[in-house]
Amino acid sequence: MTCAVAAVGFGLAPRPRRVRLFPAPASPFSALRGAMAYYHLLPGVWQKLRWLAELCFVPTLAEHHLILLPSSFSFLYYLVRPIRLSLKWTRVALRQAANSLPG
Repeated sequence: MTCAVAAVGFGLAPRPRRVRLFPAPASPFSALRGAMAYYHLLPGVWQKLRWLAELCFVPTLAEHHLILLPSSFSFLYYLVRPIRLSLKWTRVALRQAANSLPG
């Protein structure tokens, strides 16, 4: 197959230097930027507020894996979600600030 491809003129050319084979990992804020892009696509103010409330307060599997609570205390996951998110984004912001310090 490679002989046929090379015979037709589709041989492998060297990769340009500016093209990275394995690009750098995305910044932690890229997920937040993607979420905010979706936010701007929502049509009305109430839909935007509802989406933000769901994002901030509706528990996900991450909260269930963080703390295993009995089913009678499952309502506490609604309190764990904002605490976990605030700690996560504070840690990310502090790490970014530390990386941007000179020296």
